[in-house]
Amino acid sequence: KERQAEIMSKYQNMPMCDLRHLTAPKAVREIEEISNVTLLIYPKANDPELQAAFAAIPTSNIVSLIFVDTDQSVQIANGAKELTENDFPEKRESIYIINGIGYITDLSREIRGEIYCNGMVVIQKKVKELCHLSFPTMNGMVKYLDFDDVRIYPNEMALDSETISYFPNRTLVVGGNRLRLEKDVTVELLQQKELMLIVGNCLECYPPIAPYIKATATVGNQIKVIQ
Repeated sequence: KERQAEIMSKYQNMPMCDLRHLTAPKAVREIEEISNVTLLIYPKANDPELQAAFAAIPTSNIVSLIFVDTDQSVQIANGAKELTENDFPEKRESIYIINGIGYITDLSREIRGEIYCNGMVVIQKKVKELCHLSFPTMNGMVKYLDFDDVRIYPNEMALDSETISYFPNRTLVVGGNRLRLEKDVTVELLQQKELMLIVGNCLECYPPIAPYIKATATVGNQIKVIQ
């Protein structure tokens, strides 16, 4: 690992850059630049020389810098990921990086940790008191909702009235990128099913339901009314 670090002198355009494996000041001093990184992780170090070497690295456009023990787990979830209590060990706080959609539906004990979110995190409202979580970096949204079931579509999905009719009542529908409601979907159906809609990018719908969607849906970028 040290040998690889000596070869790589620049770290650029990364969602996460974890340098905790570097324990030799000489290797750290060979890093010329770190730039355009969402989350930069340095090791917690007691060695003043190692601390000085990391502090001297030229950096730019770093959203968050954190110091983490070398043996602490940093987990990454890309796409859609259900987070359970098994993802959060009881003996120490966990660090989770969500690139996409993370959701928590049920817990039997308290969980503690930090979540760095590039997307969205949805937490069942009934377990909110058990979630001792912090969100130091939030490029997206966190929602606490009261739902009975969940449907996750990480990329694109189109839903018609027949499909929605099979959903249990109070279903949370999460679209990671783009979700389209077909022309036969009515306000009455959405109200009857008590559907909750969260879309990361674009939600497409037709004019008859557009006012209802604008009033009730959570959309990261755009509600597009199809003419």
